[in-house]
Amino acid sequence: KTCDVVVTTGGASVGRADFAKKALEGAKRSVVRFGRLHMKPGKPTTFATLDSRSFSQDDVAGEKRWAFALPGNPVSALTTASLLVVPCLK
Repeated sequence: KTCDVVVTTGGASVGRADFAKKALEGAKRSVVRFGRLHMKPGKPTTFATLDSRSFSQDDVAGEKRWAFALPGNPVSALTTASLLVVPCLK
């Protein structure tokens, strides 16, 4: 199965505990567009684009997929989802 958008919560933090950003930076065909926001709550939010072939060899090369790594704090996750993810999905 393929997807157009991946949204994760948890694993996004400030400092050494930012596992989501490290995973996206280390993924093949992935470009981290931003890894921090100047807002609270929601500072450790990460956004990356991935080539569609990161998910399936059957997908068309060059198509982009989005990955949002939201903080695990419930207030931070809801805030960043409302301000970033939902508008992108519309």
